[in-house]
Amino acid sequence: MFRLFSHLWSVLALFIALASFNKVEAKKHNDTSITLGWIMDHMGSSTNYPSYKFRHTVKDDITKEYDLEQIQMIIRHGTRYPVSGDVEAIHDSIAKLKESKAHLPWLKAVHDYNMYYEGLLNSRGQMEHYLMGQRLAIRYPEFIKNLTYEGIISPQFTAYSSWSTRTSQSGHSFCMGAFKGQGHLGSDHAMGVPLLSYQENNDTLIAFHKACPKWKKYGKSITKEKTEFVHDKYLKPIASRLSGNLGLNISTDDVENFYSACQAEVSLYQKANTFCQLLTKQDVLNLEYIEDLKHYYKYSYGIPELNEDMACDLGKDLIENMNNTIDVKLNLKFGHTETLLPFRTLLGLYNDTLSSSSTESEIEHRSFKLSKFGFYANNLMFQVLKHKSTKEKFVRVMENEEVILFPGCKQKVCPIDQFYAYMKPRISCDFTKNCSL
Repeated sequence: MFRLFSHLWSVLALFIALASFNKVEAKKHNDTSITLGWIMDHMGSSTNYPSYKFRHTVKDDITKEYDLEQIQMIIRHGTRYPVSGDVEAIHDSIAKLKESKAHLPWLKAVHDYNMYYEGLLNSRGQMEHYLMGQRLAIRYPEFIKNLTYEGIISPQFTAYSSWSTRTSQSGHSFCMGAFKGQGHLGSDHAMGVPLLSYQENNDTLIAFHKACPKWKKYGKSITKEKTEFVHDKYLKPIASRLSGNLGLNISTDDVENFYSACQAEVSLYQKANTFCQLLTKQDVLNLEYIEDLKHYYKYSYGIPELNEDMACDLGKDLIENMNNTIDVKLNLKFGHTETLLPFRTLLGLYNDTLSSSSTESEIEHRSFKLSKFGFYANNLMFQVLKHKSTKEKFVRVMENEEVILFPGCKQKVCPIDQFYAYMKPRISCDFTKNCSL
């Protein structure tokens, strides 16, 4: 009798546990409320750089077995204020929402976005680069020290930015961190290093989209045509629901503006309780995908005839520098999404197929997700290594400060000839020819 009772009690306990688990799981998937922690992972290209992952940076063990001969980095600018068009959209959105029948007390808590600061890095964006520079010096202290002499930077160091203020701010912040303590200026022993900027519309290495007539003529129009389907499939249902909730005529443009404002509030001020409140989790996932899709066409694999070779000169410059490790030790380039996405396309990274016919499963499991790799300050690092014993040369690639297995390579520390063999057909391109009308 006791055994029977014990058995029944065990079965009952199991049913209770399963019911509780299912209830928790159901709540997890059906909960539409947005938290800051959740939404910070779904901000697309406006996601902050994940500096928190590198709090315990130490010296890189690779230098025990290899001599570090060269580092090249291509880095997007850090977290910034919205550009002028987005500032106007935020102001217009606030004005429209003030006419709503709904009670929206959070409108008073929205930051006052001043056009005067449009496009500039905020303190977080500067810190993203400053800390990244510091981590470079922590990982490779001898390499950094050997680039200086009596408070002077070596000519083996070069740093470039595009025409934009935010990229030059990023470059200066990075170098302040990397060379902290190496100079003779002030109590921090800072040092001044040269940062050169390319002229707008005459730059084939960083902001090359502005120097490409074919892209300037067709890039936006083709992207608009290819992504037109998202209005009916994703944006109109959101606009319809918000129109009913707010008692306003909400357009699909308004919906995208609300998401853009939500991105700004989260990335700049870590506030998910203003514009983000208008959206459900599924709304955010759909809007995140729409942004990915537009970038996929505008700057990447979606328009291969435009984008696959747009970073042609940057790829050639990478290889030319690798062939000259005597004169080029540390080469830095500070650019934009428009730099990193076409460059990743040239390299064959995140080569997804996205279109109007993509299934929900394909969308959910896509690798081309900006929130995961295309955030503020995202970067690619190329290291040339020489084995201490054999003197053979290798290339190691790091993306966002983590070592990756580069396409065409069989191991993460890739023989340089193997790396060159993969890159050779990719740089047999002509930027001028590709971009001519």
